[in-house]
Amino acid sequence: MATKKAKKTEPATQQPEESEKRDLAQELERASGRLHSIFVQLPQFLGVKRSDVLLMHSQIDDGARIKSLPYWMFIISSCGIATLGLIINSPAVIIGAMLVSPLMAPIIGLGMSVAISDVYLGFKSVLNVVVSFLVAVLTAAAITYIVPINELTPEILSRTSPTFLDLFIALFCGLVAALSSVRSDGEAIMGSVAPGAAIGVALMPPICVVGYGLGTGFNMAIMWGSFLLFVTNLSAIVMVSSVFYYFVYEGYNIQKLIRLLVSRREKTEPLFRLLGRQSWWIQLNELITSSKRFLFPVLLL
Repeated sequence: MATKKAKKTEPATQQPEESEKRDLAQELERASGRLHSIFVQLPQFLGVKRSDVLLMHSQIDDGARIKSLPYWMFIISSCGIATLGLIINSPAVIIGAMLVSPLMAPIIGLGMSVAISDVYLGFKSVLNVVVSFLVAVLTAAAITYIVPINELTPEILSRTSPTFLDLFIALFCGLVAALSSVRSDGEAIMGSVAPGAAIGVALMPPICVVGYGLGTGFNMAIMWGSFLLFVTNLSAIVMVSSVFYYFVYEGYNIQKLIRLLVSRREKTEPLFRLLGRQSWWIQLNELITSSKRFLFPVLLL
């Protein structure tokens, strides 16, 4: 009899626990809803209008495009300055290289593509970053091979072992870089501060250290450590900027904004026309939905 009574009382003890779980879930849902409603007001706080949103998308789309000769001259020049600064252990020279590095534009484009599911913007941003990375690495390797100095300087060693501090620095700089692209009444709300973000994130020097390791005879320890630092900075910028742009564009018809650029892309970008005729590209656009767009930066992190 005692066992039967014990069995009957079990549901009664479980009901309060289940109700507490439901109450907790509802409270968390209400809290997340309040937090979301606050962040959705971000465009209003920044003074961003619909025309500004269109301008931002258009300018970032242009910045992510595979550039002409001047872009690659900037890549090679900034890489050369940074490589020589690393070899002679001069922070001032390295800062100068970061100021002229144009890598920030396609990386910010990648962040926006994740936020608004603009597959083509993401594709050409990734392509731009990869090609720029390879060009910079080969340039740094060639300079290192030519220059007779192969001593490991503190500036080089400091970029071969990324830490959590590097990640946090990159996160904040990614936010600054995203803010620098925001337009209010057609004007940048923070001026041209993207170079300042590039200084903090240090996109070019880690790439040059990869090239340095290659130029000194495939020093894998140097190459791998500096490559991890670059990927850390890249993923942090993409993650923060994508979250920022998500809330900036939350109140707008994103698909309509993307369609406005389609006609211009068809006229000015041969790559867009080429991809539009590929079956795998059509399937990729159908596969990448808004619910899956944040997987890329999360996997990088």
